[in-house]
Amino acid sequence: GFDHMVEYFQLESLVVPGATVLEIGVGLGVSIKGFCERGCVVSALDICEEAFAVVEGRAAVNYLHERVEELPENHFDLAVSHLVTQHMSEDDILWQFPAVIRSLKGTGCFRVQFAGSDIPEENNIAETIVGTPADGKVSMLGGRMVRTPEYAIQLVERCGGRAVRVSGVRRFPHFKSYWYWLEVAR
Repeated sequence: GFDHMVEYFQLESLVVPGATVLEIGVGLGVSIKGFCERGCVVSALDICEEAFAVVEGRAAVNYLHERVEELPENHFDLAVSHLVTQHMSEDDILWQFPAVIRSLKGTGCFRVQFAGSDIPEENNIAETIVGTPADGKVSMLGGRMVRTPEYAIQLVERCGGRAVRVSGVRRFPHFKSYWYWLEVAR
């Protein structure tokens, strides 16, 4: 739920009335609802217009990934991307992140969660891993994109951002994978 996400990303001091927030990946709308209930002014970014139906009346502005350049400059106090990057190709990250970083206020931050694999050869592949049991390329989720923290930092830098810290490491030994997040600044 929302409170768990706030705790995971260490957002307690950032989720304050009047804060401008960009939520990347609408999902079920739980985070946007939570931000609104805490008095934040929230905008949504997603890959499909249909996703915005769950945040109707809550999101101040909706932005589509394909038109991410429409994000306003120097506008958001906080941008959050949770459970999204592991479904994004490198090209999508290189398209989206520069606009998100540019949209941050000078004091703003972008908290973005990534997934990594304990199987080294699965990490940092530019395109999606897809396979079948017969070809031996099956991973935890067909199509997951996993990146080491070092590689994620390089991607952020290629997008014009600066990784301030890596935190939130959660291990999933059964799946030989882990989550972590980066705090990104302009």
